[in-house]
Amino acid sequence: MTLLELALNTPVVEREGCLRAACGGDRQLMEEILERAQWEERMGDFLLEPLVPRVELDTRSQPNSLFSLRSHAA
Repeated sequence: MTLLELALNTPVVEREGCLRAACGGDRQLMEEILERAQWEERMGDFLLEPLVPRVELDTRSQPNSLFSLRSHAA
């Protein structure tokens, strides 16, 4: 388990003490891991969910094919 995984799997109130022990007193490393864990929690599943829905194409593409993402509805 990486230190970041350890941090994310530890309750927030226990996280600093757990990382202090795991980092062997390396305060700079501990602070870096704490900061990364905070960013991971803020981001959540942001990158897992697309902002724009994917467009399914009706046909397979061929070499030199051109595609338009604009709707054909008038």
